[in-house]
Amino acid sequence: MILFCMLYFHTELIMWTTLFLLLCIAQFTKVIYYFTPDNQFVRGPWYPLLIIQIFVSAFLLIVVAVSVSALSMFGIIVADLVEQNTHQRQKIADQHANSIRAHDHSRR
Repeated sequence: MILFCMLYFHTELIMWTTLFLLLCIAQFTKVIYYFTPDNQFVRGPWYPLLIIQIFVSAFLLIVVAVSVSALSMFGIIVADLVEQNTHQRQKIADQHANSIRAHDHSRR
């Protein structure tokens, strides 16, 4: 599971770095988008690459968030089960001690 999280972390890091680089490139070139002198937005030839990158990055972020949520829910369930088991063992130990005391008391 740790390998799974690390893989998605590195993939997400690469995707965000790519997005940052594409946005930096967009500021100085007309490859992704640009504005005309009369303030019209024009999409460049690499504009679909930016959209695909944003979509994939958002999808990976959702996958990672769901994975983290599932792991936290699993941890909460395991902690609850451990607490129930501990409580049950304590109850059994108390019953056993009472049984021994009752047996010793009846022998007198």
